Amino acid sequence: MTALVHDAAAAPSMHNAQPWCFRCFQSSHTFHVRADFDRVMPHADPDTRALHIGCGAALLNLQVAAVHGGWYPATRLLPAPADPALPATAQLTGLGSGDSDLAALYPAIHERHSSRFPFEETEIPEAVRTALCDAADRQGAALSFATAWHLQTVLELVEEAEARNPTDRGSDEDPAAWTRIGTAG
Repeated sequence: MTALVHDAAAAPSMHNAQPWCFRCFQSSHTFHVRADFDRVMPHADPDTRALHIGCGAALLNLQVAAVHGGWYPATRLLPAPADPALPATAQLTGLGSGDSDLAALYPAIHERHSSRFPFEETEIPEAVRTALCDAADRQGAALSFATAWHLQTVLELVEEAEARNPTDRGSDEDPAAWTRIGTAG
């Protein structure tokens, strides 16, 4: 159980805030993935969207690690609507899942690292796009790729946000709290 949590906690999150905690119930082989609202970033993530995406990334890592270990992780999303800090549970229900696609991702868990470099303008091959869309579908999600019009809109929104940041009091508090940017040493 400790090894699975170690792998799950290697997930990416905004400013590497790691806005999750895990609760393990050994008797039932169940993990609760809990949102840690003490790690919310009020300026960068006022609606806690990034916090929830980070929890989802931790859940995916937990699933990948479980399948890699030969377990089947039965996952429930939002299992207790009255508890907003509990976005998911995963119960290891038995050996073997047959989901080799998830198990194949295991080596990437601890290869992940932050990069502040710009993205390359490399076209994603159609076969890779199809494989990614299929993988998202198997997880109950939909993946779409932005068109030129959408990309232009996103770029304009980013430019507008960057222009507003210097005038937003406190906008530098989130990065200062969760990164080493602007700190000595």
